Amino acid sequence: MKKGMLYLAAVLCAAVLTGCIGVEYIGQNFPELPESMPVMIFDAKNPVPPGEFQVIGKLKLTIPPGMDMVIVQEAIEENARERGASAARIVAVERIPVNGAYAAAGTEDDGPRMTTGRVMLPDGSAARVNSFGEPVVQNRVYQERFEHVVKVQLLLPVKDFNRAVELRRTAAEEEK
Repeated sequence: MKKGMLYLAAVLCAAVLTGCIGVEYIGQNFPELPESMPVMIFDAKNPVPPGEFQVIGKLKLTIPPGMDMVIVQEAIEENARERGASAARIVAVERIPVNGAYAAAGTEDDGPRMTTGRVMLPDGSAARVNSFGEPVVQNRVYQERFEHVVKVQLLLPVKDFNRAVELRRTAAEEEK
């Protein structure tokens, strides 16, 4: 029972995080693939076999900062499955700076952090001091945050693509 609840919580978290991913799609739609059918993912390390797949559309995913790449891969598979593609090829991943945040630089405790002023050091540089006149070491660093844009081609095996085109053509002729 407890494992079932943990699994449900993990699925819900993945669904919520996947909902944060921006999706743009241009291309053809085919009948949705069943969940049991795997979606192949190709990239630079695992190239598409030449002549075996036909591009049916282009997918652009905008991933907010801090998103786990496992969730991104699941989003690619889910979008491919919804559009009837049995494979996807990651074409490009762009990293775009969106904002920054301060983060702790270390774990050591340097005493009080409140600064009340500046003093000039013997070397001519300025230092921050607390209310006791002690120098305060800055223990926070500015970290840039990035959004990722993943460009993907959705693919269908050539034999399935030709069959789908024939089915569409037959259905259009029957409507006339």
